[in-house]
Amino acid sequence: GYRVALATVLGVSIPAALVLGLAPLICGLVLSVLAGQALRHAAMAKLGGYTGDILGATVVVCELGLYLGAAALG
Repeated sequence: GYRVALATVLGVSIPAALVLGLAPLICGLVLSVLAGQALRHAAMAKLGGYTGDILGATVVVCELGLYLGAAALG
């Protein structure tokens, strides 16, 4: 489940590293992983598992975390 979302974020991060540099990318990746794990934990606690809707939301939340983290230092 969440590994697919994480792989998607990593696919986005390669071009971002070339444009933004390494420090904003690392900040973005850390924030992305934390946000994805928080959503995963909430889904497991509330629903007892993962659904397709949660996976889609995780992709969006992880991507947003990447952008916000990169923007914080970029």
